[in-house]
Amino acid sequence: MSLTIRYVADGVSPSIPAGVYEHFIKFIVVESSTGEYLYNILLSELKDLGLDVANIRGQGYDNGANMKGNISGVQARLLKTNPRAFFTPCACHNYNLILGDMAKTCPDAMSFFGALQCIYALFSASTKRWTIFRKHVTGLSVKPLCETRWECRMQSVKALRYQAGEFYDALVEVEETTDDSQAKHEAKSLAFQIRDYKFLVSLVFWHDLLFQVNFVSKELQSDTMDISAGISSFEKLCNWLKMYREKGFQEVLTGANELAKDLDVTPVFQTKRLHKRKKQFEYESADEPFSDPKEAYRVQCFNQVLDKALQSLEPRFEQLQKHESLFGFLCKFKNLPKDTIRKAAADLELALTDVKLVQENEQVSTVKSVDINGYMLCEELEALKPIISSDCTNPLKILQFLTYNNRSTGFPNLFIAIRIFLTIPVTVASGERSFSKLNLIKTYLRSTMQEDRLNNLAIMSIECEVMKSLELGNLLKDFVRQKARKIKF
Repeated sequence: MSLTIRYVADGVSPSIPAGVYEHFIKFIVVESSTGEYLYNILLSELKDLGLDVANIRGQGYDNGANMKGNISGVQARLLKTNPRAFFTPCACHNYNLILGDMAKTCPDAMSFFGALQCIYALFSASTKRWTIFRKHVTGLSVKPLCETRWECRMQSVKALRYQAGEFYDALVEVEETTDDSQAKHEAKSLAFQIRDYKFLVSLVFWHDLLFQVNFVSKELQSDTMDISAGISSFEKLCNWLKMYREKGFQEVLTGANELAKDLDVTPVFQTKRLHKRKKQFEYESADEPFSDPKEAYRVQCFNQVLDKALQSLEPRFEQLQKHESLFGFLCKFKNLPKDTIRKAAADLELALTDVKLVQENEQVSTVKSVDINGYMLCEELEALKPIISSDCTNPLKILQFLTYNNRSTGFPNLFIAIRIFLTIPVTVASGERSFSKLNLIKTYLRSTMQEDRLNNLAIMSIECEVMKSLELGNLLKDFVRQKARKIKF
């Protein structure tokens, strides 16, 4: 398990400007993947670091059931201890899951990605076939498909989208030169499939779709990303999918026609014989089959995939939308009436209030902890309206505006609310990057590395910018002071 801490600097220290920071802490060896065990490990590590669980204001994990489960997941257990630890599932993982749902929506989509995997398996299984592949395809290379990393699918589709002719030539040469009967058959089948007009349409369609989702996912992987930006990208993607569903099919056909021209393929969907299954009398009658294969593809694949994407987006970003509805007025207050701000501030005060029962001397008392005062927050926002510049439309710019010339002392409730808003994570990209570093650090040459050394090397590699800012002379003096011999000979 990788532990990363996200915090917001208040700008008091001159060496740390006001802003959002994420820092890798350590890798933790876990012996069980249950929510209870991971939760106890998390509490133990935070205690060792001297951090109070009651001060947590945001938590983010991948979309595993043991982490995001509403009953026994880590986030649910932490919320019982601290109801102000707002949870958000990773937005990038959400997009990956949405793409996974889309790829399994219809048979055409499943067979398309199956063909991509077969192309990679065919060339990568033999050095001779790979040499033939590199002779024809000099640009982007074919990539294997992975269920958890959808960016590799984007790279695989992109390579074939812009080098379809080169791929076809490589398959034809493998078919003509190989003495492996199975490889000959696979190369012939794949070459025939690439020259199928429906496959070319699918190639253009999935490239456009994967490119757009991958672009949005990349935008969200910054460590300074906040909830308002995450919601904005989500809304842009929804609007693009709706527009693409209405007008994109003709654009797909235009791109497929260009590929068909390069491959000398007739840009016409092949007509297949309609199969009818016998049904019992009590079954409802089936829908009438499409006589036009082009219309059949548009309805049964193009529209169906996009409808599945729109259907999956809303529930997966429901938690992010709740946080936006709670904190969003902090960025839009300049155009809101005072009554609306007062109601939103009161709701935020309630969400940032923790009430606990404490028993002392057989008497139960109520202890109330409040982060902000809703009434004063409303008054501060009203006073800030004529002062703040019009370009301060996101929480990070508002934070920097408040820290400039120490304005935060005049707006203490807004300063606290903005920092909490920025603390809530949108993605867990920093944690994923730490695992990428782990693959580089703990290689087969270092298989016997102990945990302490691994964590120290990981911190030096991941937090290299912080390490470069340290004075090595002072570190060497401290090291010598600690290791110096006490006995004089």
